[in-house]
Amino acid sequence: MQDLLRNTGVSSSSTYHFLPGGKEELVASAVRDSGLTSAAQIAEVMNEHDPATAVTRIFEAAAEEVRSHDFTLDCPIGVTATEAAHDSPKRHTARRHIEMRRA
Repeated sequence: MQDLLRNTGVSSSSTYHFLPGGKEELVASAVRDSGLTSAAQIAEVMNEHDPATAVTRIFEAAAEEVRSHDFTLDCPIGVTATEAAHDSPKRHTARRHIEMRRA
């Protein structure tokens, strides 16, 4: 959290005012936003193309994004789910978004 505050120039008091849950709440929010953004992008592609073309385009876009980051880009939901403590709110948030994507 200190690295984030230092790199963004945001004060810790402002951060904890808007995110009283600290790091756990920040990560849960980022995972939620990432999941919602991905779901919206997938829905848009699915609405514009037949299923086979849509799936192909989704995977092509994901592969290009990974390539454009020199293969260092991690999945924010997967990383959070695997690194969080078993009973962590972050893990539960990540699990809900994974389940949402399966629906």
